[in-house]
Amino acid sequence: MEQRDVMDVDVLFVGGGIASFSGALHLSNLIKQHNEKVEKGSGGEKIDEIMIAVLEKSTYIGSHSISGAVLNPVALKELVPDFLEKGAPLEGEVKKEEILFLTKSGRIPAPLTPPPLNNHGHYIVSLSKLVEWVGKQVEEQGINIFPGFAATEVLYEGERVIGVRTGDKGIDADGGKKSNFEPGIDLHAKVTVFGDGSRGNLTKTLIQKYKLDEGKNPQGYEVGIKEIWELPEARVAPGYVIHTMGYPLKADAFGGSFIYGMKENKIAIGLLTSLDYSDPCLDPHREFQKFKLHPYIAGILKGGKMVQYGA
Repeated sequence: MEQRDVMDVDVLFVGGGIASFSGALHLSNLIKQHNEKVEKGSGGEKIDEIMIAVLEKSTYIGSHSISGAVLNPVALKELVPDFLEKGAPLEGEVKKEEILFLTKSGRIPAPLTPPPLNNHGHYIVSLSKLVEWVGKQVEEQGINIFPGFAATEVLYEGERVIGVRTGDKGIDADGGKKSNFEPGIDLHAKVTVFGDGSRGNLTKTLIQKYKLDEGKNPQGYEVGIKEIWELPEARVAPGYVIHTMGYPLKADAFGGSFIYGMKENKIAIGLLTSLDYSDPCLDPHREFQKFKLHPYIAGILKGGKMVQYGA
């Protein structure tokens, strides 16, 4: 059996996305607030310094969070009250929005905006940039971030989760050990929080082991294909939100698109397709290409160039 280093922490967050970083930052804030109250004589005991760690498989924080997004700032205000002064990477405040029903060659504007899609006062963000920025706020609180380490196995003591094991390094294509082989390390924690994505590999094993989905409604999933485009002129102002439904998806396929205006003549554009579609020949990537060839969308993209892609 391989000898593995063991690292003990108090609270371990698995996955360096916006959920884990927000959780780690919120926990740190709560501990600080509690200790301040104790120092003012409100009773209770002061919490000694605890070690909080975040494990992220990517080498660069934010590189796996690919999307434009509309951000309701209520949670960010609670986490970082002075987020504007600290330079949060906001692309623009939402001041104009539009909902369109697309036909094959035309568009029909919605006469009103449903309340869930009323985003006035919210902000357009690049999720990648936001995660990177929140990660920096987390580090400034003294929380340890370990990028470049993928958690590959949940560790148990009896029926209790005690941490995770990271993947071995220096493995060749056939699974053999190369000369630079290094076994992964075991991270033990009093509390382990899993934020490894909506369909994370470790989360799936936990759901299966503890039957966490028993008696629950099945989860729904969709494929989101997104791109960042740089346009030759400001056709979509920063903070301008466009949502569409209809073409290219058929009536029995649930989904829709978004176009978000960003700084420097850039836009975030994407198409989301629910995975409960019945047509086995439907390809979300092909539908996205058809969407971009729609006369209205093609007019927005004309002369521009795609600078980033993800799904």
